[in-house]
Amino acid sequence: SEEVQKTTKNENLLPYEVIIAGSQGDIDAINTIVAHYRPYVLKLSLRKEGDRYCVDEELRNRLEAALIAKTLDFKVCNI
Repeated sequence: SEEVQKTTKNENLLPYEVIIAGSQGDIDAINTIVAHYRPYVLKLSLRKEGDRYCVDEELRNRLEAALIAKTLDFKVCNI
């Protein structure tokens, strides 16, 4: 049902409070955000070496640094 789909989708979202805290520089919140996106960052960091895939650590570090920078830049609109 539609209600079940909404619940499933929302389970993968970061809590609003974590996003706000991260945008204000809270280290624990930033670490939570980075951990939440780690699987995606790792997938983006894969590079083929011969017949196997390896994580490009330099790229992973750059992507995580960009995520942290964007988190700190995030502006919350009060509606």
